[in-house]
Amino acid sequence: MRQPGPHRQPMSLKPLPFRPAPGPGGLRGQRVGIWGLGRHGGGLALAQYLLGEGARLAWIIDAQPAKTGSPEAAFLAAHTEIRWLPAPEPVLIDELDWLVVSPAVPPRALDQCPLPPLTSAEAIFARAHRGPRIAITGTKGKSTTAALLGQLLDWPVAGNSWTPLLEHLHLRGPEAPVVCELSSFQLRYLSQDPFHPDIAILTQLDCDHLDWHPDLSDYHQAKLQLLDWAPALVLGRGYQPNPAQAAKLLPQVRVCDKRLALPHGETLMELCELPLLGRHNAENAALAASAALAKGLSPGLIADRCRRFTPLPHRLEPVHQLGGIRFINDSIATNPLASMAAVNAIPGPLAIILGGHHKGADFDGLLRLLGQRQAHIHLIGEAAKVLAAGCRSLGLAATTHPNLAAACSAALTDLQKQHRGVGCVLLAPACASFGEFEDFAARGRAFCELVRQLGAASSAQQTPAC
Repeated sequence: MRQPGPHRQPMSLKPLPFRPAPGPGGLRGQRVGIWGLGRHGGGLALAQYLLGEGARLAWIIDAQPAKTGSPEAAFLAAHTEIRWLPAPEPVLIDELDWLVVSPAVPPRALDQCPLPPLTSAEAIFARAHRGPRIAITGTKGKSTTAALLGQLLDWPVAGNSWTPLLEHLHLRGPEAPVVCELSSFQLRYLSQDPFHPDIAILTQLDCDHLDWHPDLSDYHQAKLQLLDWAPALVLGRGYQPNPAQAAKLLPQVRVCDKRLALPHGETLMELCELPLLGRHNAENAALAASAALAKGLSPGLIADRCRRFTPLPHRLEPVHQLGGIRFINDSIATNPLASMAAVNAIPGPLAIILGGHHKGADFDGLLRLLGQRQAHIHLIGEAAKVLAAGCRSLGLAATTHPNLAAACSAALTDLQKQHRGVGCVLLAPACASFGEFEDFAARGRAFCELVRQLGAASSAQQTPAC
């Protein structure tokens, strides 16, 4: 695990051509464009917010036209005054006062041509939102920690894979509290507009998204700047704060043996009471509980709400059991660190499905762990070549498949033939989903449907003829 060393001082990020976002009312009458309409509603929420603020939405830049029948296509059909470009062009300098850049647009794309003043949706939110907010970032564990903290505090959750921040602002107003999940992409484009949460939570810090960030330092520092912006911090196990960060640490709940322990050592709850698989999820619960304590919740209420938490889909989600074989969907595991946590959470014989879009991460630690577990390794997607080469270098057997369906079937066969029908088929790909699937959720849903079909086929084979 690549944790920053003890007392590491923040390194400066390379300046990007962003300007401080306009404050409340500052967009009225301004000519604004959006670079990246997005597939998950973020760009559409931004467009609707801009119009609501009185901005003149003039251009949308996106390489992919809006899909027929999509909400984005309906929006554009209703606003024929908005023009479309597949990529930025110099004409935008004279046409726009502001260009709002989606986090999906990597920094290297900003050098394509001269551009008008740049900002981001997150920066606009940071200027407009005045209510309580807690911000969460990290390589893994963000969504589970955010969801659990939202349930503990009874606050809505927004950002990254949740409701877009500006949609939250529009629906609930600038004073409403919010738990914000922030990706490294979003944080990188906030350098000119510090986010200033009441509490910042860092879950884990490892290697990811090197297909977007120019290097590992840029990825780490994008996330670590959040710790400079907050007056109070909750930090995941293994991160060593520098003196300035250590001075802002809140009293923390810890995972101790088989329990969650309060800052002074008393038991908050037993780990077996948590409806979550894996010790890493117990660590996530400890982070959420620490922030909830700081916001004044009683230990009894925190424990009760933790017990009633409903785990998020695609995160170590039990899908089905076929005889003695369990199927677990951890499609959210899009980096090796997350996949390693999933592997460590599951005992017994294991067949794992890896692969998808390679984001530049090093798979060596994950593959060594799988070798120690004597796991059956099944590979899919364009990353299969890199993974297969890594397996060969370690003397591990791995099978490459043309798609997820073939990998599922082969993984089941391995456990049936070599482990007498006992074990777990785990989808924890360690890669992004782009290629065969639109996103990790689509990949997870496909896995669940394939497992359902395998279960139905098995039942049909076992049903005696009439």
